[in-house]
Amino acid sequence: MLLICPVGIETEMEVLPGKTVSPYRAGTWISAETPFPSPGDEAYISAVAGDWLAATHSEMDIYRAWRQAALSEMRSLARAKIMDDSALQAPTETERDALTAGAAALREKAAKDRDDMDRVRAFAISRGIVPPGD
Repeated sequence: MLLICPVGIETEMEVLPGKTVSPYRAGTWISAETPFPSPGDEAYISAVAGDWLAATHSEMDIYRAWRQAALSEMRSLARAKIMDDSALQAPTETERDALTAGAAALREKAAKDRDDMDRVRAFAISRGIVPPGD
């Protein structure tokens, strides 16, 4: 995004002919995080950006929600594997049990993340959007 929007380098940039805004504001619009910028709406957009995404269910927001769940699932499964491997070499039964329980909890979290991914995909399909993860 910094190649397109010189955040921290320029104070304004032209997003459309005759339409200039801050590079940061342009970047949030280009990446579909906020609606199209209008003069003087910086404070308003900053205040409602999250609500705007939630209210519109923009395609980018749907894909971001799926990606967030997918990354969470991947991290949980990776951490569970590390705990399982550590449990095999734990010096005491108490440590082994704790690591095994921790790994099981992480696998449960990963399953919930997978359910979230499936819900996001179903929502995308219901909106006529190509579902993320294909």
